Amino acid sequence: MSLTDGREYVISGTSLVFGREAACDVVVGGKDVSRRHAEIVQTPKGYLIVDSSTNGTFVNEEPVRGQRILTRADVVRIGDDSFRFYAEAAAAAPAVSSVPAPPPPSPPPPPPLRSRCCSCQAFGRGGQRCQSGPLATFLVRSGALKGTRFEARTPVVNVGRADYNDLPLADPSVSTSHAKLQRREGIWVVVDLDSTNGTFVDGERAPGEIPIAPGAILRFGDVEVVFEPTDDAMGSGRAAGRS
Repeated sequence: MSLTDGREYVISGTSLVFGREAACDVVVGGKDVSRRHAEIVQTPKGYLIVDSSTNGTFVNEEPVRGQRILTRADVVRIGDDSFRFYAEAAAAAPAVSSVPAPPPPSPPPPPPLRSRCCSCQAFGRGGQRCQSGPLATFLVRSGALKGTRFEARTPVVNVGRADYNDLPLADPSVSTSHAKLQRREGIWVVVDLDSTNGTFVDGERAPGEIPIAPGAILRFGDVEVVFEPTDDAMGSGRAAGRS
């Protein structure tokens, strides 16, 4: 489970691949993430995480030296994204015995994080109230998607050309992983992810992390989007400068 946006990923086969490539099972953005960064493999001894990255994979903030057996509730960090491991131990090959082995004790249930809008609160991220509606909406003002309105129901919104993004903008001027928006203590900020054509807030290029106000015009490449948060109490340092 992602501790960034609450998404859950199931190991349905023999492995789960993390990386920047769109072909990976779990696509992770960021300049520190390798194209094929790490892999969780099912073995008779348990689930093994194998690091094949340039900048390293971390389990409970300890670097993985080649490979490591995962235990329940371990936190795996790849780049700036963290994931909590909830899978049980992999099934071992059956032993030859006439007496069946007793079943292992039942582990405690994982935290109730099925609802994506509650995941940030459960882990102390953002501190906003859980709500059934969207945290913000984004109205596209230009390009092929003009008039389309996207909803954000998590405090982290990934923006890019690829369809796996939370805000997918299929335009050639938009990078595959273009930018990220995040809500922190009631304030939304946007950060450019080293995109080719830049991220702009009300006509100003975002060189790094910038807070955004309600009604701000965001431009990703050539695509303009109107930012409309649904939390009336939300504020930012840029809000005072808007008429």
